[in-house]
Amino acid sequence: MASTASYEQVLNRYPIVQEWLTLLDNLGRAPATLEAYGRGLAHYLLHCEASSLEAESITFEQVTLYIRRLLPGQENAVANSTLHLRLTAIRLWYDHLVFQGRCAQNPVPRGQHGRLCQIPGHSGFVRGLVPRLIKLPDIPADEQWRYFLSIAARSSIRDRLMLSLAYCGALRRAELVGLRIEDLDLAHRLISVRAETTKGRRSRIARHSSDPYTFYDLGDSYCSNPFWSSCPHRMACAGCDFNVPKASARAQALESKASIGHYLEAVPLTADERAIVERDLAKLDGLIRKLDDVPTLYGRTPSQIEAKKNR
Repeated sequence: MASTASYEQVLNRYPIVQEWLTLLDNLGRAPATLEAYGRGLAHYLLHCEASSLEAESITFEQVTLYIRRLLPGQENAVANSTLHLRLTAIRLWYDHLVFQGRCAQNPVPRGQHGRLCQIPGHSGFVRGLVPRLIKLPDIPADEQWRYFLSIAARSSIRDRLMLSLAYCGALRRAELVGLRIEDLDLAHRLISVRAETTKGRRSRIARHSSDPYTFYDLGDSYCSNPFWSSCPHRMACAGCDFNVPKASARAQALESKASIGHYLEAVPLTADERAIVERDLAKLDGLIRKLDDVPTLYGRTPSQIEAKKNR
């Protein structure tokens, strides 16, 4: 990849590119975004210069030749995410040229998520020019986490607080450094993430607590889902992995299980209706199994008491 100095030298030869980046800056795009777009365009413009092509009058076929050089297995291959970033920068720049009347059409077609909005002339590329690869994240091993936390434990209070907020609230870097005092609800341990600090420009509520029982007391159980307020299945909790039943819920769960059993025996049901009721019964069984590990007032769990009886 070209160095910062060399990519700026390339862009200095193209005032139209600098004009476009200035417009994006005026519209509030992040400096990192502008730099990424600038680097991607500089690489593309160097390719055009080496191939004796006029960037403002390039064709779709010539764009595909540029893409081919960057695909896996080629000498100049780049990561899939890097290729998509460069194509995005190039496409947006050509959008600007079309808007300014310097190009008749954009030579880099857009992909569409659906088939109802295909672009005339490029309907064959409705899914995009290059497949987008979704890879698993690179998660540190346990030893790496322990080493990281040992360093964090020796850090300043400020650094430990920032780490705690970022981890518990799943905050991005920009969201973390953009927090204000009024964004923290200390009474309920909630973090208000403002829309202007998020990448998707959507505000949300995050939590700052390692205790899953702090916020959502549902009566007979607790919800350990930190985003319970946005859960689409709210209050339908018996079969949810986030649900942690209270010990007092056992009697009600057993009563409900018995009632459903009588219902299955007394009421004629279709196969689909019976399947729905049996799924509810399975959820109650799972709830009761969870309760087997809830300690009683004597300190032992019901499963431990039952195991002792069977000896």
